[in-house]
Amino acid sequence: MIIDYAHFGDIVSFDTTFRTNRQCRPLGVFAGFNHHRGCTIFGATLLYDETVESFKWLFEVFVEAHGGKKPITIFTDQDAAMTIALTDMWPQTWHGLCTWHLMQNGIKHLGNMMKDGSGFLKDIKKCIYQYDEEEQFDRAWSRLLSENGVMDNAWLRRMYTLRNKWHFERVLNQKRGNELKAKFESRNKLPQLANSMSIVQKQAEELYTPTIYAKFETDGLLCCHCLKVLDVLDIKRIPDSYILKRWTRGARTMVVNDNRGKEIEEDVNLDRTQRSYYTFEGYELMKDAANELRLKESISHMSSQASAVHQSQASAVHQSLDEDCI
Repeated sequence: MIIDYAHFGDIVSFDTTFRTNRQCRPLGVFAGFNHHRGCTIFGATLLYDETVESFKWLFEVFVEAHGGKKPITIFTDQDAAMTIALTDMWPQTWHGLCTWHLMQNGIKHLGNMMKDGSGFLKDIKKCIYQYDEEEQFDRAWSRLLSENGVMDNAWLRRMYTLRNKWHFERVLNQKRGNELKAKFESRNKLPQLANSMSIVQKQAEELYTPTIYAKFETDGLLCCHCLKVLDVLDIKRIPDSYILKRWTRGARTMVVNDNRGKEIEEDVNLDRTQRSYYTFEGYELMKDAANELRLKESISHMSSQASAVHQSQASAVHQSLDEDCI
């Protein structure tokens, strides 16, 4: 986790909605995505509560564990205590709201208006995901409120004041679902660029991971205007200043030290089970192991109880024999 965070900890998602333990304590998970746009875990914690003090302690310990490095951007839910703690502890980190949590909170506050297929749900999704221009968004938002008679809804008003924290958030929403799998099929595709530059294309294919090379090919990871300028200036290779290392094949080549300054070495011989520890498959393996352990503990407990009963019965028999002898 320390190595992953050192390489890919510029953008982090923090979620405390997991409450699967017996005590229903909040399980917090720090996550992000790597150079294949696959989900990776940076840390996890079991909190006693969700107060400002608890979150401050957590953010302090998390940064300490990762050698003092703070994320550039963090996405969370709408927890007020978490917002206060982030403002105090990581004032330079940009705090955004995860749109997935936004939609879940909308169900709590708006009820049937958010049911599947409703016109309101379609319109609010357009506001969240479709409009990129602020003026266009404002017009659509005003129309959403007036047409549905919710001009005075307190939650929607609050969401509008926080729009800069969620309106343009696309990254973590896209990572949910199928983006856990790297798009390796892009290896065999050729870029379809209007200003075809074979040297640049070859450099990008060798430089980026297959998934990111697909973004270069289709979504303009380095936009066509930049490529055209390079072409006009007769620059045949992408300058280093335009290459973000976290997206390259060599993203993990940096030496990482722990909080004591000791170099951390990644085990290249990790087997499949270990590598899947934080995946769904890994979770299932750990759950099976835990169930097996609980079964063994139960058998051991029953064995101890049976032994105790046996000893008690034997003691009673001996006592009875002693009394008969007397």
